[in-house]
Formats: sequence, C-alpha cells, structure tokens
Amino acid sequence: MKYEFDADYKKMYLTMFNAATDAANELVRFNIGRASEILISAQEKCEDIFVDSAEDSDEEYIEKETDNKTESEHTEN
Repeated sequence: MKYEFDADYKKMYLTMFNAATDAANELVRFNIGRASEILISAQEKCEDIFVDSAEDSDEEYIEKETDNKTESEHTEN
C-alpha cells in the first residue's frame, strides 16, 4: 500500500505570506523585534499545521493497514 501524506500547504503558505507582510510593515517602522516575533510565530504555526497533517495521515494509514489485514485474514479462511 502506498503511503500518502497530505499537508495543508495552502494554509501554511497563507500563514507565512501574511506574516511576511506584517513583518515587512513592522520593519518599515523599525520595529525589528516585533517583526522577528511575527515571523517566529508564523513559523511555529506552520510547523504545527505540518505535524498535525502528518499525525492525521499516520492515523489514516494505520487504519487502512488494519482494515487490509483484517480483509486478507477473512479471505484466507
């Protein structure tokens, strides 16, 4: 069985794009610390989105594997 992983790349992209825009606005105001905070926060949010997607995919993969084993056991008997 092929393992498929579907991360929500659109959500991660939009999160980072919006953060980059907000950080750029802060840099224009010379708020370097705030710009850094915005980017770090966005990075953490994207990591959470990615990890959550991986965990969901792992659960689905395990369920499919369990279902396939159960089906093959019934077929063999």
